[in-house]
Amino acid sequence: TDFTEYLTFPTAGDLPKARLSPDGKVLAVAEDNRYIRLWSLEKKRPIGQKITNDVLGGYLNFSADGQFLFATAPQKIGIEKGIAMYDTTTGVPVVMPFGISRISDIEMMRSGKDILTLDVRSDQVVLNVWAVPNELLAPAQELADQTEIYFGKKYDSESAAVIDSPSSGQRPDSWFFKDPYVRPPVPGSSKPLTAYLDKYIPVRGDSQLKLIDRYWRFHPMARAALAVYYSRNKDTAFVARKLSHMVRLQLRRVKDESVRQKTMTLLEQAQQNVQEHP
Repeated sequence: TDFTEYLTFPTAGDLPKARLSPDGKVLAVAEDNRYIRLWSLEKKRPIGQKITNDVLGGYLNFSADGQFLFATAPQKIGIEKGIAMYDTTTGVPVVMPFGISRISDIEMMRSGKDILTLDVRSDQVVLNVWAVPNELLAPAQELADQTEIYFGKKYDSESAAVIDSPSSGQRPDSWFFKDPYVRPPVPGSSKPLTAYLDKYIPVRGDSQLKLIDRYWRFHPMARAALAVYYSRNKDTAFVARKLSHMVRLQLRRVKDESVRQKTMTLLEQAQQNVQEHP
């Protein structure tokens, strides 16, 4: 057999780990407890910038086509983790970490379009399926064109400056520019986010409480529903007051009248419950 020269590179850390790309040309390896490096096995040199390492083990895997590397990304606060997605030609993140939860294990679905996460707790086991973001993104040029329409600005290559863009008289129709309080949870879906919230409001127990808090706590309706839940008990009424104050400030930015009305109804219920406590 032909002799193949060994490739040596620095590596250390409490939990060494490595993953080879499907085509065998790129190696992702933990350099130390802080960083992961992508290495070109053909050119025998590192690729792009360093990638943050999940020191507690975590997930590390390539997409089926080798264009992306997926790795768990611990959040700065709490014990939750997200799934980070990197371009294997640069090491640059493609999107913000997604699938944020208490991740115990991860499995890439056979289609390559979804990722399954396992969340094991003392009282329950939760399986979540997350759509891989690059499968949801619109073409770059389409997003660029709609961004110009949305902001009324565009980049002028001749002057190397951002200038006013002629008004087209229409709003972008892309999912990325629709009202985040009303639009479907992901592109391609026809069911609005409010339809999911309506299903779990009012909050009837701990399981629904955890579900709303985990996935929709940014939404004013969800926060107002949590305020109602905590307002039922005098020992947690102070939480309801804090949430209600937060939601009233948030409502200044809410444009959808249906969301505003439903949220205000919930806030009124929370206030009434709090006033009933001695």
